[in-house]
Amino acid sequence: MKRKLIYLVIIVLILGIVHLGYKKFLSTDVVNNVSDIGDATFRPGKRPLQDFKNGLMKRSRDTKSSHNSADRYGVSSKSNIVGVGTGATASHSSDIDSPFYKRAVEGVKLLGEGKQEEGLAILYEVLQKDPKNQVALEGLGLYYLEGGKNLEKAQEYLQKLVEINPANAVFLNEMTYVLEEAGGLDKVENYLKELSSRFPGLVSISTSLAHTITRQGRADEAIPYLEAAVSTSLGSNDRSGALYVIEDLANLYTETGNFGAAVKSFKRILSIRQQMLQESSKAGASSSELNDLRDEIVAARLEIVYTHLLENNCDDAKKGMQDLAFNSDDPGVQQLQEETNKLCH
Repeated sequence: MKRKLIYLVIIVLILGIVHLGYKKFLSTDVVNNVSDIGDATFRPGKRPLQDFKNGLMKRSRDTKSSHNSADRYGVSSKSNIVGVGTGATASHSSDIDSPFYKRAVEGVKLLGEGKQEEGLAILYEVLQKDPKNQVALEGLGLYYLEGGKNLEKAQEYLQKLVEINPANAVFLNEMTYVLEEAGGLDKVENYLKELSSRFPGLVSISTSLAHTITRQGRADEAIPYLEAAVSTSLGSNDRSGALYVIEDLANLYTETGNFGAAVKSFKRILSIRQQMLQESSKAGASSSELNDLRDEIVAARLEIVYTHLLENNCDDAKKGMQDLAFNSDDPGVQQLQEETNKLCH
């Protein structure tokens, strides 16, 4: 049985490569395209279960060499200032309207150009006049985080940032990374639980907490946090954000052997994707956008069949393949059909 499960995991990873719409399944660049993260939710995208287990922190580290504060403002950086998000620049109109916004951006640019003394002086000046300026706080936090210059100072600035905007997943990502560097996952978990008690119902906190707990080998404890995040996202009509959280939840159900709940979650994703396709079609979306949505629908169907195979439910797996009959020319569908035939004689 265990050998069969391992075999199936390998199969689905291969399917993720050959199916165009399934490419996100292997994505680990959660923060590589940080402008898509948004304020209200951490959006992991599709990926293998092992990557889910590694969680939020790993992706922070993986992106540090290629993303820095200056890049977020369109400046080619000569130094290696750490930056894992577009937190302070992504939809914070209050900061943009601030008379100190451009001045803070200028400071970050100077840091990116290697002019550290000038850049730091400007950012300190901005904070004296505007203590809640998110661009300056993030710029200083990431500056001190780079290479472990001063984790204590990095934590000071990033913690202020989270207090100002705890719903921002990028800020939370940066803060929890500092905490892990300073005190490990226990420190991260305690911080997130305390934050959750003061800011209940925030998807960013719930998902980050779930990832942190999962990384400590307590997947069952993480599930309620993701379930709450799903309810919050759907309740606020944030379907895009909800899709990613539901997918995380489905993957975690699969990892803990709760295949029935995983199937229900993937079917929920399928239903939302189908609704989005109908709405986009009526709204006159481009053929490229519609094709992307269709690919996502195929991906959801593949997930459902794959999960049925994991639970040795051949009847429903075969029915699922029938639903994919119109996509029989898709390489991913073809390969899953072959594997279904082998496992379900």
